[in-house]
Amino acid sequence: MIKRSDVDGGYCLKVSQEKIAQQLGVSRQSINRQLKIWETQGLLVVRYSAITILDLQKLKETAGGE
Repeated sequence: MIKRSDVDGGYCLKVSQEKIAQQLGVSRQSINRQLKIWETQGLLVVRYSAITILDLQKLKETAGGE
């Protein structure tokens, strides 16, 4: 589920890193590593079982999307 976050002003995804890893067929550790890189860049915030996307457009560009 994705919803607008009043706290961070971004989009909050209620999903665990383990679930993302399972869906992509990669390790949780590799998901964690990439999320931390994007968090350091100010694109998102990682919390327990939730990820808040702060800059969706920049995240898409960085990840190779549109």
